[in-house]
Amino acid sequence: MRSELERVVKQLQARGDGNIRYVSGLELFSEADMKAGLAPDSLHPNGDGYELMGARFAKVAFGDSGILLPGRLAVKGAKV
Repeated sequence: MRSELERVVKQLQARGDGNIRYVSGLELFSEADMKAGLAPDSLHPNGDGYELMGARFAKVAFGDSGILLPGRLAVKGAKV
């Protein structure tokens, strides 16, 4: 599924859609996070897991090299 979504996003970008981006869910929540106990049912993140995902998304989207609004990350010192 991830590879298909990435392929479609690349295709739309190649056709001129400059507003669509792809971020793999594995960039936001990884196997290591699961092993660290952040998904107690082995599927859904717990509160700490969701907080980590949010911080990572903020960095990807709004950090210095953000894909949406670069340099807009206001959370200084966030652990991502």
